[in-house]
Amino acid sequence: MIGLSEERTAMEAAKSSSMPEELSDLVPGSPEYRSLGESIASNCGQLLSHGGTVLDLGCAKGDLIAALLPTACGNCRFVAFDKKKENVEACSDRFRWLAHEGFVTIGHNDLRSEVVAIPNRLTIDELEFGSLSDQRVAEVLSIMRSAIPKGGAIAVVERTDRPWPEVLAIAGFRDVRLIWKRGALEALMAEK
Repeated sequence: MIGLSEERTAMEAAKSSSMPEELSDLVPGSPEYRSLGESIASNCGQLLSHGGTVLDLGCAKGDLIAALLPTACGNCRFVAFDKKKENVEACSDRFRWLAHEGFVTIGHNDLRSEVVAIPNRLTIDELEFGSLSDQRVAEVLSIMRSAIPKGGAIAVVERTDRPWPEVLAIAGFRDVRLIWKRGALEALMAEK
């Protein structure tokens, strides 16, 4: 007989290892993915136009960076992390010329074990928080909030299986608002 905590752990592992059917069409280059990038760019345009650093957690192959580049217009520096080494390599190859110019830095970071807190005007979570425990999400958000100056923001792209507006408010973010939704996936923006 499986205990309740073992059953929850097994369910969380199954959930994080497979993508729900309604999210399977959210692939790089798809109209839905482009609309997500456009939504983040339009809601964060003022932050991006003032320069500073954008921290992208879960950058995958860099599609949201690519969507934000026209809005950033060379004003911003992007620091991107992913937990999968193959994504880090693909993103590094994609933005090699921007890395050479100092506009993009890409590295490996797994939020389950470490958090790289870099001062930034905008933090973007791309499906990285959802695989963490509630306690770890609170810890990571606290660290991220300390790295964002007043007037900065966080954009959270996650599955709707957690009350993200409440989680962000408890972490001390304000003006939490939904900026994009597709099936069981949503993007929220919150200010510090």
